[in-house]
Amino acid sequence: MRGARAWMPTVVVALLLWATWAVTKDFEHIPELKPSQPLSAIPMAIGPYFGHDVVVDPYVHKVLQPTDLVFRTYSDASGADVGFFMTYHGKQTSEFHPHSPKLCLPGAGWFAEEVVPKGVVTEDGRTVNVMRAVYESSGERQVFFYWFQTGRRTVANEYLQKLWMIADGLFRHRTDVAFVRLSTSGNGLSPQEAQARLENFLRLLLPHLDAVLPG
Repeated sequence: MRGARAWMPTVVVALLLWATWAVTKDFEHIPELKPSQPLSAIPMAIGPYFGHDVVVDPYVHKVLQPTDLVFRTYSDASGADVGFFMTYHGKQTSEFHPHSPKLCLPGAGWFAEEVVPKGVVTEDGRTVNVMRAVYESSGERQVFFYWFQTGRRTVANEYLQKLWMIADGLFRHRTDVAFVRLSTSGNGLSPQEAQARLENFLRLLLPHLDAVLPG
């Protein structure tokens, strides 16, 4: 009995992936949405931070095939940095969709120390559902927030996002989604300090995300 329970999560995930593949094959008729504004319209100056663009490896474009993408590092006067990576898929398919850091980061040599869901409450009472993750590689520690966003809906869990994609395709005739990832160095900071930096930046960034994403 205990062995059967151990296999249940694997079976559920396999069934979900199969269902997603099967259903999205019927979504070919759904049009690709464009962002309300190019992602590059997100300001370089956000609160006390000023950003500069980071060159994206052509392989990333080839694998993800996003409708639009932005990759920047934002810094404040004290030298505190926040990495900002965002892709927008105007139409998800079984082949092209956002990739989870749970797959990408380990493949690049990063090891997860902690991956937990978290709700970040904004000043207007809105809750942004993110995944808080701490990864380590060769003595370097990075703290991440990442989430999936369609309109103003935010989802932290990859599998829940797939269910939302199916529901959106069936009932809203759209399958678009943005993937947003924030990161900052955890070296020399307590986990609470690194998390607070990302929370503050998220609150500053969110209105700009709402402005570029279709409602």
